[in-house]
Amino acid sequence: MSTLRNNLVNELTYSHSLDEVYINVFTASGLYKRSRAGINYPYIFPANKEIDDKIPTISIANFSEIDGGPYPSSSTGPINLLTDTATMVKGRHTLKAGVSVEYSGENDFDQINVNAIPGGTNNQNGRFEFLDTRSGGTGLAVANAALGLVSNYAELGQRAFTKWRAFTTDVFLQDSWKPTEKLTLEGGFRWPFWQPWYSTTNNIANFDPRFYDRSKAAVVNPTTGRLTGGDRYNGIVLPGTGFIGDGNSLVVAQDPRVQALFRDQPRGFSQMHYDEIEPRGGVAYAINEKTIARASGGVFHNRVTLNDSTLLGGNPPFQPMVTVANTSADLPGGASGGATDLPFGIQGQDVVFRHPTAYMYSAGVQREIPFGFVVDVSYVGRKGKYLQRERNINQLAAGTLQANPGVNIAALRPYLGYGAIRISENSGRSTYNSLQISADRRYSHGLKVGAAYTLSKSEDNSSDKRNVVGNR
Repeated sequence: MSTLRNNLVNELTYSHSLDEVYINVFTASGLYKRSRAGINYPYIFPANKEIDDKIPTISIANFSEIDGGPYPSSSTGPINLLTDTATMVKGRHTLKAGVSVEYSGENDFDQINVNAIPGGTNNQNGRFEFLDTRSGGTGLAVANAALGLVSNYAELGQRAFTKWRAFTTDVFLQDSWKPTEKLTLEGGFRWPFWQPWYSTTNNIANFDPRFYDRSKAAVVNPTTGRLTGGDRYNGIVLPGTGFIGDGNSLVVAQDPRVQALFRDQPRGFSQMHYDEIEPRGGVAYAINEKTIARASGGVFHNRVTLNDSTLLGGNPPFQPMVTVANTSADLPGGASGGATDLPFGIQGQDVVFRHPTAYMYSAGVQREIPFGFVVDVSYVGRKGKYLQRERNINQLAAGTLQANPGVNIAALRPYLGYGAIRISENSGRSTYNSLQISADRRYSHGLKVGAAYTLSKSEDNSSDKRNVVGNR
């Protein structure tokens, strides 16, 4: 901190931290072993399992899930933060201006969903899903499980390691002005510039419908659901124009089909947004010595951090996940057992991907009443836009299976060659309105008394980032 003048102070700070997370599987008891329960189905990806004998995840409709989980896993990453803030007092104004710059990321070996989505897996060793609606089943999920009639099975191949990084820069200016003894005005803005997360070696992949060529669509056997032709990576795109550094040492980097997926797209796939200005303001007025009225409003943005929905290093061709529909528990991969002709499960990220935005506003009156109580009556509202949620763009239209009896679901999907395609997009909305009333009595003789009541209404179409929008 430096005092530049008697009314001007500047504070410059730098911090560095390292986030390290290691989650292992407790193996001393041996309870993690699938062989203890007599489970011996052959893997679709038999090589490169982190724990070869780990139990699968088993999901039976209307029952609690037996969860083998995504572990072991790890992620480490640096966080470098530089901030500079100047404060100046001039007459009845207190002005602040500053900038914050952050460079951070994750070295990620944890690109598996903690909670599996329908048709997918949270477990490298496989996930079985038993549903009432299984074609050719009994009509009851638990009976299907007893007979080994699987609705969906998914399994991961070799785990991927991705070094994620991004820069952020925020600038701000604010003024607290007291034009009279009774009136205080607050105003200012914050302007964030947040770079989309990217891989230092370009080993991330996105499914982008713009690059799905239907003339090269996979050919799917309508009986088995296995691929018999077409472009295996149709619709998958890699960032930039090629691998960088250690990315060139990856096995898949030697595959011409993978090299052809570079389409000179942004390194983080999504757009950089330069127009996310955040104006904010407030006013407080002392009506008399016992009553204060106030109002405030502002715009706020939230930076989407790396999460299960956006870890695109966990996509094929780097970390393949295959899906099988209407299979058996004894041989989930089918007679051939291999992964080369099974549909991929994949996740994608919207290429616009606006920052989640909140418009917050409030107004209220605070009044001192007898017996030392202060009563506060306020209206508080919030409107949310661009909230994160997911959309499976490879769902079947309602009635498709019924109209095509005996046809494997893989042969009916809009994007042939894929199972579930989860697109993470910031398109949700929310509204919140409330009346908030409180009465507080300050400490007196060691006793503090308070009471509060809130009458509110909240509505949204995206309560959580993992909410998947259904067919409409």
